[in-house]
Amino acid sequence: MNENCDRNPLNKIVILSLLSTLLIVLFSTGCTTIQNSGVAGNYVNVDHPSDYIELHSDGTLIDHPGGTTIIYYGTYEIVGTKIRLTSNDKTVTHEYQFVNDSIVIDQGYISYYTGGNKIITYKKQ
Repeated sequence: MNENCDRNPLNKIVILSLLSTLLIVLFSTGCTTIQNSGVAGNYVNVDHPSDYIELHSDGTLIDHPGGTTIIYYGTYEIVGTKIRLTSNDKTVTHEYQFVNDSIVIDQGYISYYTGGNKIITYKKQ
C-alpha cells in the first residue's frame, strides 16, 4: 500500500502544499512576535506615574489609567512610527506617535488631568 502512495504524484503535491502552508504560518507569526518583543514593556505617564500601559510581546495590552480602579484590555500594533491601540471589543481605536521607546499623545487629546489640550508622554520603563 505504501508503494502506491509513493508513486502517486498527487499525494506528494498535497503534502508539499501542507508543509508550505505550515511554514508560512509559523514564520509570519514569528515575525509579529519578534517585532512586538522589542516594544513590550511598561509605559509610564511621565507626569503621572500611576497612569501606565502594559504592552505584551503577544500584541495585547493592559491600560491602567492613573487615579482609577478601572483597567482596560486590548491589543496594539506598530505601524511605522505610530502605535495603534484597540479595545478588546473593537469599539475604541487610537493611533499615537511611537518614538524613542515612548508613546506620545499630542494631537487634539483632551487631558483628563488638566481639562485642556496637553502633550502626554508614556516612557518605557
